[in-house]
Amino acid sequence: RPATYRARTDGATLWWRFNDSSWEVLDSSGAVNSGTAYFPMYPGSTTGVSGQAFILDPAGGYVVSSRAAVDTSSSFTVSAWVRTDNAAGSQVALSQKGTTVHGFSLGRDAGTGKWAFTMPRSDSTGAVLDSVLSDNAGATGVYVHLAGVYDDAADTINLFVNGAPKTPVTRLDTSEWSA
Repeated sequence: RPATYRARTDGATLWWRFNDSSWEVLDSSGAVNSGTAYFPMYPGSTTGVSGQAFILDPAGGYVVSSRAAVDTSSSFTVSAWVRTDNAAGSQVALSQKGTTVHGFSLGRDAGTGKWAFTMPRSDSTGAVLDSVLSDNAGATGVYVHLAGVYDDAADTINLFVNGAPKTPVTRLDTSEWSA
């Protein structure tokens, strides 16, 4: 299926493969943006899509990068292979922290159980959220490829689930901000 990408790219700015059994989270993109794992996380403890994967404990395991991976005030794409074994609650696969709130989140929506790509319109706790949801609740026990796309020129966000795009949502932010 042909597509047009209207923005410049310099390649990946972050690629964590989680393909070893150490607690050190190395960046394979060449951008030198390694991460720090916070417990409980179990690296190399399960088979992934390609090689080993890690398990995050739902009680709060996460990884933090040494710096921002994308500029959320301009076009960007984020993606991850995700497998959840429990459909309950919010499950964030990727996000990038702003001063007050995250500039985006990609994962499972707590209210609907559907896959979601969400961006707040400002860096404040009361910000309106623009969200794209999958058609159905996210499957459990299987790997799913999720991609979130922000197109600054078109003022849209979109979600791709296993390569299939959802209908883009217009992003009505009046002042862009970078997380």
